[in-house]
Amino acid sequence: MKRFLTLMLIVLVSASFAWAAGNAEKADDGTVTLKLFHRFPEPEYSSFINEVIADYEKMNPHVKIETISAANAPYKERIKVVLGSPESPDVFFGWVGDFTNRFIREDLVLDLTPYYDSEWEDAMMKSLVDPFYYQGNLYGMPFRVSGKAFYYNKEMFEAYNLDVPETYNELIKVCKVLESKGITPISYGNQELWPSSHYIGTLNQKVLDNDVRMKDYNPATGEFTDPGYVKALEMYQELMQYVNEFPNGLTHEMARQSFANKETAMMYLETIEVGYLEGDMIEPFDYGMFAFPDVTDGKGNQNYITGAPEGFWVSSKTKHPDIAVDFLRFLTGKDAGWKEVRQIRWFNGAKGQLDGQFNDPPIEDAYNMMLNAEGMAFWMDNELHAKLVDKYLSGVSDLTNNDTTPRKLMSEVQAIAAQLQSEF
Repeated sequence: MKRFLTLMLIVLVSASFAWAAGNAEKADDGTVTLKLFHRFPEPEYSSFINEVIADYEKMNPHVKIETISAANAPYKERIKVVLGSPESPDVFFGWVGDFTNRFIREDLVLDLTPYYDSEWEDAMMKSLVDPFYYQGNLYGMPFRVSGKAFYYNKEMFEAYNLDVPETYNELIKVCKVLESKGITPISYGNQELWPSSHYIGTLNQKVLDNDVRMKDYNPATGEFTDPGYVKALEMYQELMQYVNEFPNGLTHEMARQSFANKETAMMYLETIEVGYLEGDMIEPFDYGMFAFPDVTDGKGNQNYITGAPEGFWVSSKTKHPDIAVDFLRFLTGKDAGWKEVRQIRWFNGAKGQLDGQFNDPPIEDAYNMMLNAEGMAFWMDNELHAKLVDKYLSGVSDLTNNDTTPRKLMSEVQAIAAQLQSEF
């Protein structure tokens, strides 16, 4: 029965793509058609991608690009199925970490290393390309770079003479002052579960030694026995005292709207959410950003930022790898990036995107914060094995409701880690 349902899912997902023909078809007139699958169905973002495609097709009249898109959650499920099917796209969106590494291990992703010559390399920011390497080879390229930061209402901070906190303890003090003034310190919506992973991922990185964390995040060697994991969950519990009521009942978007409507003073958001936030505002107000404050006795690098470049990969099944890679290079290059940062306020991994006239303080702040960081702690829900992600997300949801404890949750994580070790 399970096998039947899996086969049916493959059939249904493949059929939903409705590609004109097979993978990377070549017409009688020599025209090559590539298939692109991405997770940006919103009109402002899909239209930008379509504009980049039109630019590429104008420069390469023998190439046509067909696209299909899906929102974040359904995309993550569809791409798992379609990459292993006959209807695999030629170029597809993905996240660094184990989410895409599993596809690499299954030989579903094209190795870009032979294509990445010195000219291409010199045009890119090394720190943003490095995450796309796996076991020494390059497989993807950054399309947009996103990190987490606390956005804060400057008017509220000024009204109560609050300074931007530089340490976790200072953040708690700020929260206490705001709460004493009748203001909810932090907006938080965890209905979709993934927002909690951004908090826990950040705290794990700051509390734990990096070598310990990397060993544990590897399913072949993970143990999760370091007491720092419990401490990170305890710190999360402490922060939950200063968020809005019923966070598990609110979506991330609902919580962001609350911050945008000046109902709260802060929110832990991605740097790419500037446009979303301003679109949510009924009345514009002055806001700023600060990186998650240092954990004073933490063993991790305190100048890391949680986040990751998200990007595009090429399917190993493509019939025209040279053309697919050339399109990938254009899609994630400087010219596309120059437009990207001005039209949709995202930036990719190419150098020189802010060259020329540019005046957008929030984007400049986000860009500089990312560039000045010494490194990135990748999204925890993409970096961990799926079984560990499921346990962490459900367990932290229970922790948010005070239905479990940090020690109990970590004992359950340790049990899954031990099981995974036996499988790798």
